[in-house]
Amino acid sequence: MPQEYTTIDREQLEEKMLEELPDPGSRKSGWVLVNVLGEEAFANEEPLVAGLEAFAAGDHRSAVEHLWDARPHLMLLGGSYAQRDVIDWTMTEAAIRAGMRPVAVALANERIALRPESLPNKRFLAEAEKLAA
Repeated sequence: MPQEYTTIDREQLEEKMLEELPDPGSRKSGWVLVNVLGEEAFANEEPLVAGLEAFAAGDHRSAVEHLWDARPHLMLLGGSYAQRDVIDWTMTEAAIRAGMRPVAVALANERIALRPESLPNKRFLAEAEKLAA
Protein backbone atom coordinates (compact mmCIF):
# COMPACT_ATOMS: atom_id res chain seq x y z
CA MET A 1 0.00 0.00 0.00
CA PRO A 2 1.53 3.39 -0.94
CA GLN A 3 2.34 5.78 1.86
CA GLU A 4 0.27 8.97 1.95
CA TYR A 5 1.98 12.31 2.29
CA THR A 6 0.50 15.60 3.36
CA THR A 7 1.87 19.08 3.08
CA ILE A 8 2.07 21.54 5.94
CA ASP A 9 3.48 25.03 5.92
CA ARG A 10 6.31 26.13 8.17
CA GLU A 11 4.09 28.06 10.60
CA GLN A 12 1.77 25.08 11.09
CA LEU A 13 4.75 22.79 11.61
CA GLU A 14 6.30 25.14 14.16
CA GLU A 15 3.02 25.45 16.06
CA LYS A 16 2.59 21.67 16.12
CA MET A 17 6.14 21.11 17.36
CA LEU A 18 5.87 23.82 20.02
CA GLU A 19 2.66 22.26 21.35
CA GLU A 20 4.49 18.96 21.86
CA LEU A 21 7.39 20.46 23.82
CA PRO A 22 7.52 20.15 27.61
CA ASP A 23 7.09 23.32 29.63
CA PRO A 24 10.52 25.04 29.41
CA GLY A 25 10.16 26.33 32.95
CA SER A 26 10.26 22.77 34.25
CA ARG A 27 13.87 22.18 33.20
CA LYS A 28 16.01 21.98 36.35
CA SER A 29 19.31 22.88 34.71
CA GLY A 30 18.26 26.39 33.72
CA TRP A 31 18.23 25.66 29.99
CA VAL A 32 15.21 26.96 28.13
CA LEU A 33 14.31 25.86 24.64
CA VAL A 34 12.79 28.93 23.02
CA ASN A 35 12.33 27.90 19.42
CA VAL A 36 12.45 24.43 17.90
CA LEU A 37 13.98 25.86 14.74
CA GLY A 38 17.08 26.95 16.63
CA GLU A 39 16.73 30.73 16.44
CA GLU A 40 17.42 30.99 20.18
CA ALA A 41 18.11 27.84 22.08
CA PHE A 42 19.11 28.86 25.59
CA ALA A 43 18.36 31.27 28.40
CA ASN A 44 20.90 34.00 29.19
CA GLU A 45 22.58 32.15 32.05
CA GLU A 46 23.04 28.73 30.50
CA PRO A 47 25.37 26.31 32.28
CA LEU A 48 27.60 25.79 29.24
CA VAL A 49 28.68 29.41 29.03
CA ALA A 50 29.04 29.66 32.81
CA GLY A 51 31.20 26.51 32.80
CA LEU A 52 33.48 27.73 30.03
CA GLU A 53 33.81 31.14 31.68
CA ALA A 54 34.65 29.49 35.01
CA PHE A 55 37.29 27.32 33.33
CA ALA A 56 38.85 30.35 31.63
CA ALA A 57 38.89 32.17 35.00
CA GLY A 58 40.61 29.24 36.70
CA ASP A 59 37.58 28.31 38.82
CA HIS A 60 37.80 24.65 37.86
CA ARG A 61 35.42 23.24 40.47
CA SER A 62 32.68 25.61 39.33
CA ALA A 63 33.48 24.75 35.70
CA VAL A 64 32.91 21.05 36.43
CA GLU A 65 29.61 21.76 38.18
CA HIS A 66 28.27 23.94 35.35
CA LEU A 67 29.51 21.71 32.53
CA TRP A 68 28.02 18.67 34.30
CA ASP A 69 24.64 20.43 34.30
CA ALA A 70 25.07 21.28 30.60
CA ARG A 71 26.13 17.80 29.54
CA PRO A 72 22.69 16.19 29.00
CA HIS A 73 21.64 19.10 26.79
CA LEU A 74 24.62 19.32 24.44
CA MET A 75 22.67 17.80 21.56
CA LEU A 76 20.62 21.03 21.47
CA LEU A 77 23.78 22.79 20.34
CA GLY A 78 24.13 20.74 17.21
CA GLY A 79 27.58 20.54 15.70
CA SER A 80 29.69 17.48 15.25
CA TYR A 81 30.47 14.80 17.80
CA ALA A 82 34.01 16.18 18.00
CA GLN A 83 32.75 19.68 18.72
CA ARG A 84 30.55 18.41 21.55
CA ASP A 85 33.41 16.24 22.80
CA VAL A 86 35.42 19.40 23.51
CA ILE A 87 32.99 20.07 26.36
CA ASP A 88 33.67 16.66 27.96
CA TRP A 89 37.41 17.17 27.37
CA THR A 90 37.22 20.55 29.15
CA MET A 91 35.19 19.09 32.02
CA THR A 92 37.69 16.25 32.47
CA GLU A 93 40.62 18.67 32.51
CA ALA A 94 38.74 20.94 34.96
CA ALA A 95 38.09 18.01 37.31
CA ILE A 96 41.80 17.14 37.27
CA ARG A 97 42.84 20.75 37.90
CA ALA A 98 40.27 21.05 40.72
CA GLY A 99 41.60 17.89 42.37
CA MET A 100 38.21 16.19 42.10
CA ARG A 101 39.62 12.66 41.95
CA PRO A 102 36.40 10.57 41.83
CA VAL A 103 34.90 12.78 39.11
CA ALA A 104 38.17 13.00 37.16
CA VAL A 105 38.72 9.22 37.27
CA ALA A 106 35.11 8.53 36.23
CA LEU A 107 35.28 10.98 33.31
CA ALA A 108 38.68 9.66 32.21
CA ASN A 109 37.44 6.06 32.35
CA GLU A 110 34.42 7.07 30.28
CA ARG A 111 36.77 8.48 27.65
CA ILE A 112 39.00 5.38 27.75
CA ALA A 113 35.97 3.14 27.24
CA LEU A 114 35.09 5.05 24.08
CA ARG A 115 38.64 5.36 22.72
CA PRO A 116 41.04 3.02 24.54
CA GLU A 117 44.06 3.81 22.35
CA SER A 118 43.73 7.60 22.61
CA LEU A 119 46.90 9.14 24.08
CA PRO A 120 45.03 12.18 25.51
CA ASN A 121 42.55 9.83 27.19
CA LYS A 122 45.40 7.79 28.68
CA ARG A 123 46.97 11.02 29.95
CA PHE A 124 43.66 12.08 31.52
CA LEU A 125 43.41 8.76 33.34
CA ALA A 126 47.04 8.85 34.53
CA GLU A 127 46.64 12.42 35.82
CA ALA A 128 43.32 11.63 37.51
CA GLU A 129 44.72 8.57 39.26
CA LYS A 130 47.65 10.61 40.65
CA LEU A 131 45.28 12.89 42.55
CA ALA A 132 45.02 12.38 46.31
CA ALA A 133 42.04 10.30 47.32
